[in-house]
Amino acid sequence: MKKTSLDDYAGKYLVLFFYPYDFNKQFQDEIIDFSENADKFKKLNCELLGCSIDSHFSHMNYINKPRNEGGLGPINFPLMADVDRKIAGDYGVLVSGGNESGACLRSTFIIDNKSVVRHLAINDFAGHLKADEILRMVKGI
Repeated sequence: MKKTSLDDYAGKYLVLFFYPYDFNKQFQDEIIDFSENADKFKKLNCELLGCSIDSHFSHMNYINKPRNEGGLGPINFPLMADVDRKIAGDYGVLVSGGNESGACLRSTFIIDNKSVVRHLAINDFAGHLKADEILRMVKGI
């Protein structure tokens, strides 16, 4: 398990995205979409980092399980475990009531090469994030 901080991305752009849970088909599709487009982000000096409240053990299982069995398979960026929910709380994306209490809202933060948040989008559990839309935002910034 490697500790991660924004300092690891100094001088680069970062797309930090939160998703509620591992092993959910909707969020699986989004993560795979980001992974399949990771090279396009890298060409813009932009890294990707996914985060949920699941443990690093859950993330490992998610990545090690083949896609046709409900897992991610290998992906082209790291997933961050936020089991104490501090990161989600600090970014204001922690659900505080209802059935999903304690989960992360689906959200995306584009952080520039000086560690300034340049764009953020927070969504409920419906809908679908597309890597191409986020890539367009990064290009615009």
